[in-house]
Amino acid sequence: MDGLFQWINQGIVNSTFHPVQSAIEQWLQAHRLVNFFVQHPLWLLGLFLIVVFLVSGALRAISRTSESLWILVLKFPFRVLGWLGFQGLAWWRKGRRDGASDRLQILLTRLETLREEQDAILAEVKTLVQQQPQNKMSTKNPPLVLNSTVNSTVNSSGSKPLSSERLSSHADKPFFSEKV
Repeated sequence: MDGLFQWINQGIVNSTFHPVQSAIEQWLQAHRLVNFFVQHPLWLLGLFLIVVFLVSGALRAISRTSESLWILVLKFPFRVLGWLGFQGLAWWRKGRRDGASDRLQILLTRLETLREEQDAILAEVKTLVQQQPQNKMSTKNPPLVLNSTVNSTVNSSGSKPLSSERLSSHADKPFFSEKV
């Protein structure tokens, strides 16, 4: 009995599935580009993403154009009134400009105080540099300042402590030798 039901079910499936399958195969053979994308789904996905990005960009461009068009249409009556000499909203524009000029004045005042502070600091640096004795060391290596307690102590190995004269005599020598 199972064989009979299986044979009937298979006959029903074959009688409905094969005509549909042959129609699809014929249509795909007639349309080679669609057949290529059916056989290569990654290319289809890439093409779909490109189309989505292009359509979204076009829609954004249309919306921006529409927005700028509406703004132009809404500003047009005010521009016409301005061309005719009507200054009904001049108080609004003037108030906005005064706020900008006030902000500009505040920023310029702040810049001036910062410049004065910078000049004072530069003058102090110049006096400090002029007061220092000329040292043999280059300006790239600032002089080392040692505490008097460091100079008077003897290190644990019993050797002579480092003095500023000994340090300055070794300042021009490289720490590592270049010999290999």
